[in-house]
Parts: sequence; C-alpha cells; structure tokens
Amino acid sequence: MLRKYDANGDGQLDANERAAMQRDRAARLKQYDTNGDGKLDPTERARMRADRKAQRRAARAAGAPMAPTR
Repeated sequence: MLRKYDANGDGQLDANERAAMQRDRAARLKQYDTNGDGKLDPTERARMRADRKAQRRAARAAGAPMAPTR
C-alpha cells in the first residue's frame, strides 16, 4: 500500500502523501458505513471484506499481478 501513495518514491510517506492515503481510506469507509456512525459494524465489515475478496478474484482471473492483502 505504501507504494500506491509514495508519490516521490522515497520509501516514506510525507504529509501530503499521508493526507491522500487518509482521504482514500475515509472514502472507502464511508462507502461501507451504511448507518453513518463513522465506524464499521460487523455487517458492514463483512460486506467490505466480501467486496475486496471478489475484486481479488476478478483481478486473478484477469491475470493481474497480486498485491498483498495487508
């Protein structure tokens, strides 16, 4: 994940790169936070995991290189 946000390629995230990562994370969480409480409950978390699993399967089927899950 670091590589995705490390725009200058120095192996570390500067303030702007961290801010971009936090914005993306907030957007992903908002997508699954169906009750709007700012947290993912077990049902919301399960939906997010199922979607991510389906995305990985689709990428694998398309021959895309696998990224680490964490």
